[in-house]
Amino acid sequence: MERNIAVPEQIGSLLAGGTMFAMGVRRGGLSGIMSIVAGSALLAHGVSGRSRVYQALGVDTAHGPGWREIIERASHVHDSIAVNRPPGEVFRFWRDVGNLPRFMLDIESVEDLGHNRSRWHARGPLGVDVRWDAEIVEEQADRLIRWRTIDSESNVEHEGAVRFEPAPGNRGTIVRTDFHWKPPGGVVGAAAARLLPQDPARRVREDLRRFRQLLEAGEIARTGPESEGSRRRLQRQRDEVRDEVEEAGVESFPASDPPSFAAP
Repeated sequence: MERNIAVPEQIGSLLAGGTMFAMGVRRGGLSGIMSIVAGSALLAHGVSGRSRVYQALGVDTAHGPGWREIIERASHVHDSIAVNRPPGEVFRFWRDVGNLPRFMLDIESVEDLGHNRSRWHARGPLGVDVRWDAEIVEEQADRLIRWRTIDSESNVEHEGAVRFEPAPGNRGTIVRTDFHWKPPGGVVGAAAARLLPQDPARRVREDLRRFRQLLEAGEIARTGPESEGSRRRLQRQRDEVRDEVEEAGVESFPASDPPSFAAP
């Protein structure tokens, strides 16, 4: 593979990679190992002047303009999925921000602040705790939700939109997502995001699959490793369902006529 990284970017990768490597050594543990791996990748990126990520994206900053291209491609994610539910039902489920952590595994919680604003708590790359506020800037019932971040103290800047379209023959809903954010560190940050396990494009695709499972089957099939936050959320959901079932069972019998399984 020919050299495809500009010299200024090589220098930036060396600085960023060295910093992440040193932080990983000091931190230790699993997060430290992940930081060392990411830092090593950036160091290799800077030393070699070659990037397979750039090659896959068709970008060559060493032989012409390409900085804007890689930032745009690495920070702009489009995806879609078909859900076998009516658009109104799908829209209402997504619009309730409390439902979002149920299928977005990196999201720990979303608090509804009222007036179309919400507060988000997420796990970023390398287990970093990230928080930000967002507001809905455009809403069309059963059709569109558009939002953007506001007053972010964590350098998280993003905006996005979700569209809900009737599937052909009224067979459910086509959900189309369009997410755009500014990665910290510009080109280097965008390239690093592609090298980490939390690749945004892959995460969005996985979240959409979980969203469909939740709408169609009422639960999410667990087939791989889960984050601690997702396991806690799943246990809370199970506890809530159990409590509702127990409460319904008690209320379905009059006080003078206990259920047959009750102890004498």
